[in-house]
Amino acid sequence: MKFESIHDRYNELLKDIKEYFYISHNSIHKARNEIKTIEFNSENLVVKSFKIPNIINKIVYTFFRD
Repeated sequence: MKFESIHDRYNELLKDIKEYFYISHNSIHKARNEIKTIEFNSENLVVKSFKIPNIINKIVYTFFRD
């Protein structure tokens, strides 16, 4: 997985972001996508998880949307 960090202190978080997201129970919004707050190094961060679109939407997003 490729990632880019705004600061080196977040590299550990980015390497295990799925695990941090899974263990967090502080959900702000849950619908098609989910937004949670995650505590990392005594800092509260907001993280958004995107749902993987179905095959028809993948085609539409790839070829017909700007």
